[in-house]
Amino acid sequence: MNSTMGSRKFWTGLLLLTLLMPGAWAALSRADGATVLLNEMPVFTLKSPYKGAAPVKRAATAATNLQKMASVNPVEVKKHADGHQIFAGGKLLVVVSAAEAKAYGSTTAALATAWAQKLREALALPPVKVSRGSVDLTDGEVVVVTMMGSQAPQADVQAADEQIATAQRVPGGVRIVGKGFGETTVIVSAGGAVESIGVRVMPLAAHLPQTLEASVVGAPATRETVESAIEGAIRTRLQGQRLMQIEKLTLQAAPLAEGGRQIYTAQVSVSAPQAKSASGTVRVAVSNERVAYRSETELWYSNDPENVEGPGRLFYGVLQQDRPIRVLYHHLNVSYGGLAMRLEVVNTGDQPARILVIPGDSRPSPNPVFAGIEAANQFVAGWMSRSGEILTIPPGEAIPISMRRLAPRETTSGLCYLRLLSGPQQVVVRSEATPSQLLDDATARAQASSRPWLFMGPQKARIWREPQTDFSHLIFPNPFRKESIDYQVGGRYGFVRIGQRPIGNDSLGTKLLGNFGVLYEIDISAQNATAARADIELVFEASAGYSGALFVIDNELVRTPLLQPKAEYLLRDIRLEAGQRRQIQMVTVPLSGSSYPATLTLRPRTFARQER
Repeated sequence: MNSTMGSRKFWTGLLLLTLLMPGAWAALSRADGATVLLNEMPVFTLKSPYKGAAPVKRAATAATNLQKMASVNPVEVKKHADGHQIFAGGKLLVVVSAAEAKAYGSTTAALATAWAQKLREALALPPVKVSRGSVDLTDGEVVVVTMMGSQAPQADVQAADEQIATAQRVPGGVRIVGKGFGETTVIVSAGGAVESIGVRVMPLAAHLPQTLEASVVGAPATRETVESAIEGAIRTRLQGQRLMQIEKLTLQAAPLAEGGRQIYTAQVSVSAPQAKSASGTVRVAVSNERVAYRSETELWYSNDPENVEGPGRLFYGVLQQDRPIRVLYHHLNVSYGGLAMRLEVVNTGDQPARILVIPGDSRPSPNPVFAGIEAANQFVAGWMSRSGEILTIPPGEAIPISMRRLAPRETTSGLCYLRLLSGPQQVVVRSEATPSQLLDDATARAQASSRPWLFMGPQKARIWREPQTDFSHLIFPNPFRKESIDYQVGGRYGFVRIGQRPIGNDSLGTKLLGNFGVLYEIDISAQNATAARADIELVFEASAGYSGALFVIDNELVRTPLLQPKAEYLLRDIRLEAGQRRQIQMVTVPLSGSSYPATLTLRPRTFARQER
């Protein structure tokens, strides 16, 4: 009896030793469809039939043959009339045919060599091996970590703290389920090999999907306005963990008709400290509200001082409900260090304020003319279709309209439309220069954007003492000019001087030399009373110095290059048939940084241009 028991122990020990010797035991193999797995590692997938056998049948046969082999080693590749053969343990395992190689876009030799290497890697695996050393998940989330090795199907799996996560062995892996926030370790062991998986169970940075709302105006609201409203809603109103950041945002919109409502879907990726990153969709319902356009009652001119030597207040004004304003700001940093320039609207009332913004904000530039024309280009493009965003500011909070960091000798420039639609009877508009500092990611992004409210939503207003009156004296009522040009072929040239006659504020005794930011509406009339066809031209001249200019000519936006003093730019060629009369509508605005007055001339086309 004792002899029999001793014999059994001997053979059991020998069998166990044999099983632990790589390549010396009956292979642990199986087929999953057309894929063959060795030691739970996928080694090849068959795509092509061979001699009438379908890929799935061929895979099953190969897996069975592996299972029967006393030893899989050596693994060899040999040339064959049909392609290449793979041998395991001296026996044919699989044929890599020309059809198989073609399905992979490879050659039979390369594919066979790659599969043979996979077989060797599977044989070299320890008794158990996991594919990942750590996982992050949230409560209730399930993650399966791939597990390979000759004893993976028998591996012991245990979570150190099952209040945080549970773990169990499943075919081909370890199933981990998050239970409660915290950290723990899952231990996987078999055949003397031990693997660990660090597990962190965290809240999600944001639960997706979510649905948000945004409002715009315009006839129609432009694509840029709609996309800005969507992005602003997502970046500032998405619900999530503290210090949440939008890592990736993909969206696409189109112009939205007045009175229209459209739901747009954006793809986002979100992160937050001590939280699991999340990816998914956010639906934003955008409404284009029917808000009758009202012209600006005043021009607020933030340009004193133009050359900013250091931190301080730059402008202060009170915006009253339904009395729209146009704000022009243009400042040059002449200090020895960086400065941050900020223009913001502050809700000093006790109910939410809804403001309409048509923005125009240039990135800082060492060229003040370029900064001015960039800002105006943005503004005029939105102004043409009355396209803007509606922003809501809670009581006691502020929202930035412009936030720019200026290096020494850089200029910031902007031109925008502001209107208080509802809420309190008035809000405060103020600007200041502050020392430039290293700031958080949201502030840095806001300073790089012409729409900083996308990244910096409403925030608690900073304490600000009432400014001195000399910081708000450049306020000008009725910031519009109407001009006309009449020209008859064969007569005197028609012309108008833009910025020649300054608007003023009689109550403050101030005048705006150059009329920067004033909107000019120019009616152009050209008549050919002769019996012959005539070609004429409309030309802009930088009469007072280095300049750029923007025009809307019959609803078409025209931008000049930057022009040297006295240089001209052809705005339009006009052909008049005998007896014909043409009416042209033009809008322009003198640009910050440029030199005014400037001249528009309507005259016969020059010989040089006729030959061009």
